Amino acid sequence: MSLPPQLLKYCESATVAISLASTEYGEPLLYVNPSFEQLTGYNGTELYGKNCRLLQKNSPNTENRKKIRDFINNDDIESIRTPLINFKKDNTPFVNLLFMSKLKNSIGKTEFLFASQFNVSHTYPNMISNYENNLENTLTNIPSIIRNNNLILSGSLSVVANAAATIAQAKIMLDQIDASYI
Repeated sequence: MSLPPQLLKYCESATVAISLASTEYGEPLLYVNPSFEQLTGYNGTELYGKNCRLLQKNSPNTENRKKIRDFINNDDIESIRTPLINFKKDNTPFVNLLFMSKLKNSIGKTEFLFASQFNVSHTYPNMISNYENNLENTLTNIPSIIRNNNLILSGSLSVVANAAATIAQAKIMLDQIDASYI
């Protein structure tokens, strides 16, 4: 399945890390933007066709992996926000504040999985606020880009707006990374 050119162009210029995955079995990655490549150290060609969970390596993330599976398997869950312990290509651990939403066609079938990633390890509050603003701008502008391709961004900006608890959970995970991996 090919990605709409307008969506690719938009994601390419986004200032937040973005990935797009297929809804096929294993949710293989179809696209990552330059910000994602910079965040993880991987380039797209190394990742296309693979599941993004490879960034988790052997980290437990048990509860949050379940949230992601529930999101993928349940049409009633339109978007999620959860922190995950991830690893860059060079094996540096970081806490990834993951946002996922579904891109649905005009009859409500999920065509693609949209995700944004943000490293909250050792992040200052103003950096998180800047990311929140950039993600909100990205999510606000995507509907007009994808509407021409009969796609709809599922979920709402309330997930972005209510990020304080998720960020607090990410900070707890960061403390665990510092104690366990570093």
